[in-house]
Amino acid sequence: MGTKKSVPENVGFISVYNAEIEAIKKRRMALNSKEADLEGRTETHRGQITTRALEPNIPEKSPLPMFGIALSGGGIRSATINLGFLKVLNENNVFRLADYLSTVSGGGFTGSYITEKLRLQLGKDPGPKGTNPYEGLFSSDDIAHIKRHGFYLAPGKKGLQKLMDYTVLIGGFIATALLHLIWYVMTFILILYLFKVIYLSIGNRFFNNLGIVAMAVFGLSACWYYFCHGLRFCGRRFLWPVKGLITALALSLAAIFLVYFIDQTGNLPQLVYPAPFDDFVFLLAVVFIIGIFANPNILSPSQIYRFRLEEAFRWFGKKSRKLCDIGPDCGEKGWGPAPYPLINTTLNLSGAAQPEPSKTKSGNFGKSPDKLPYSGFKTCDYFLLSPFYCGSKLTGFLPTANSEYRLMSLSTAVTISGAALNPEMGYRSNKITAFFMTLLNLRLGYWALNPYLFKRCWNIGEQIAYCLSKCLKNMGIKYFWPTYWPVYNIYELLNKSNIYRWRVNLSDGGHIENLAVFELLRRKLPLIVGVDAGADPDYTFSDLKNLVARARNELGIEIKFRQDPETIIRPRATSGFSQRQFCIADLYDLPRIKNGCKKHIGIFVYVKASITAQEIKDPQRKQKSYTYRLYHPKFPHEPTSDQFFDDAQWEAYFETGKEMAMAFLEECRKADPAKPPKFPQDITLNRFSKMVSAIN
Repeated sequence: MGTKKSVPENVGFISVYNAEIEAIKKRRMALNSKEADLEGRTETHRGQITTRALEPNIPEKSPLPMFGIALSGGGIRSATINLGFLKVLNENNVFRLADYLSTVSGGGFTGSYITEKLRLQLGKDPGPKGTNPYEGLFSSDDIAHIKRHGFYLAPGKKGLQKLMDYTVLIGGFIATALLHLIWYVMTFILILYLFKVIYLSIGNRFFNNLGIVAMAVFGLSACWYYFCHGLRFCGRRFLWPVKGLITALALSLAAIFLVYFIDQTGNLPQLVYPAPFDDFVFLLAVVFIIGIFANPNILSPSQIYRFRLEEAFRWFGKKSRKLCDIGPDCGEKGWGPAPYPLINTTLNLSGAAQPEPSKTKSGNFGKSPDKLPYSGFKTCDYFLLSPFYCGSKLTGFLPTANSEYRLMSLSTAVTISGAALNPEMGYRSNKITAFFMTLLNLRLGYWALNPYLFKRCWNIGEQIAYCLSKCLKNMGIKYFWPTYWPVYNIYELLNKSNIYRWRVNLSDGGHIENLAVFELLRRKLPLIVGVDAGADPDYTFSDLKNLVARARNELGIEIKFRQDPETIIRPRATSGFSQRQFCIADLYDLPRIKNGCKKHIGIFVYVKASITAQEIKDPQRKQKSYTYRLYHPKFPHEPTSDQFFDDAQWEAYFETGKEMAMAFLEECRKADPAKPPKFPQDITLNRFSKMVSAIN
């Protein structure tokens, strides 16, 4: 049966943060950083405080003078803008100062390129002292390749290649959709067969007028469930079992009526007529075996999506690179030159309205929690995928290298983070939409192993699954938790995912927070630069407002801007251009006691995709960005549904990202007391932080 020691340990956020700090220290040493000195604060992050709402433990303050960059969602538009933005930061030796790179959705496309490129630049041999692995980033060849794949879902330019790409794209979707439906079809045939046998054994005199009654009851039940959903808030819990019984009865009667109707018309396939018992057993075995292979993580368009992302952004590296293998000799031995990646996804909890009570049976491998991870209704949560740990504050975290997450590749993690099309979409989920999207296989999400499974006690089924996983490990299939996949297909069909099952449903991180800044705020970083490249044609700043509200309510952190972003970034009606492309905000830790004083903890630089009317000296750049806008008024906020960039469109967004970075660095230079003639090439994190802080 195994021992407790062989079970992955479920840990809290502080343990995750400690591991990240160690990686950051080793990264600074690998880069021969002038700021490798930790200023005697190596243990301060181990202190814990209890914050508001659902956040159990976050650090009192950052243990190091750290700097994080957040890349927002927005598909290929976000990836292209962020590529230009980071290229300029890298040319000015600022990007190498970043300790964290937090990404979501389209920002993760660029993040995966950076992570893989730096992984290969240094490799297992750090090279001679003083080697800068960042010199190989954003080379002209790399930029040219990514530009050619702006039409990344079907990158063929013309002729036979374009036809083949479209064939793969459309044919792959149809094939996965058909394979996805096989289990449903076989199950339907099995149910028809079972009801037909029952019908013929009982006789038909009972079913004369049953069809009308069945359809009427079914219609009332559906109306009750979908249109009278507010009844669940009335406090009368007896309504739920009554509704469930009525629904079950209606479905049974409707199925019987269907069999009766088909029999009368003579259209029922020969398969469902009475046959020996072994035929039923055969059908049951077929349905069971097909279910074992009906993995929704494979039988979905996400595989095509992942393949295209690899071809566009990770063509040069190891396609099977595992998430836990991002840093050379990562883990206990060391860390590479890349900033520590935080890949943000959404944990969907649409079926979590009624939390289950905690069980306290003894003798199970799992641990028994002191209390429920949450109470009441919560539709989604932040779920982190990173090289050391994967999980969320509600489920806890599992070590990536010692659990099923070891099998997850970097490409898969980025694909999950960009799974915008999914039946469950965080707080935007809808039961009717989820039903039809699942049925049509319109989903890019992922069913991942639930970390909370290793925190609570185990029932007999989970103990059996653990024993099977041990057997699979002995057979060479390591770190896999056996799962009967149709169960999760049905959960997705009915929009009933929660954290009490073996697996949890993950989707695009933008379904909860689209700026990727929240995880950096959780870590109390003193300096954060966030690039907002999401679609916002009316400049409503919805993603920013969402972040401000969530930071205050869930982390107890106030984001206070020195100037109103809507005033200085929103284009003026007279000119159509923005006054500035970024704003500076101060971060305050709100007091936990009445009449307490809020504490300043850091600076947040909010950079927004926008166009200013400043004079541009380079005519070529002016033509690529400004001229493009003349013919495309929605630029730089064309719809996210447009994932097919041609060369001119790609160049316009790429140059916009570069201009945003140059405008930001120019303001930093002006705020520098020394005021050097150009941006300092030997800049340190301490000096850069002071320059940013001095910007009005």
